[in-house]
Amino acid sequence: MSSEHLNLKPDRMLDTSGLSCPIPIIRLNEEVKCMKKGELLEVIASDVRTRYDIPSWCERTGNELVLQQYSEKEGVKLRYLIRKKTDRVDWYSEI
Repeated sequence: MSSEHLNLKPDRMLDTSGLSCPIPIIRLNEEVKCMKKGELLEVIASDVRTRYDIPSWCERTGNELVLQQYSEKEGVKLRYLIRKKTDRVDWYSEI
């Protein structure tokens, strides 16, 4: 992980701490729908399943996972930076 990723300033922030699967992904999907192409979203989560769900969501929707961090200070805390690359966010319609 480069230090340049640590200094990126997100355009939006989504805190899903305390929420369990599938709610963090649903909220992420809703937030990205409101974003412009190229904007950066910071997502904070406490559900360890997001370590798999968010990268998978990014791959399926064509959005870029810029950063994924994991910390156990003050409980489980996961941080993601996601750049909107596409307008395709209808991942759930494929299920």
